[in-house]
Amino acid sequence: MNFSLSTEVSEESKKALSDSIKENKSLIGCNILGYKIGMKSQDRQELDAQITEITDENNLTLKDVAEVLKNYYENPNIIYQMRYLAIISSYIKD
Repeated sequence: MNFSLSTEVSEESKKALSDSIKENKSLIGCNILGYKIGMKSQDRQELDAQITEITDENNLTLKDVAEVLKNYYENPNIIYQMRYLAIISSYIKD
């Protein structure tokens, strides 16, 4: 994802964030049948738990990024730049 830290959040950045949120919501609601066919019930539950854990983490990251972009747009400040960079760095490492 590319997000601008200029004084105004670009339309491209807003669209990239919106697309990421939509993709994440789709993943949460998906049913991965290919992996589940022939699996034991316990294996399916483990897979569902892993999917839920990953999508929950992604949702938190996307909410943090959206909040930082909103706050930065409303009140550009070096604090928001540093927080934004920390969140993005953490997200990229994972």
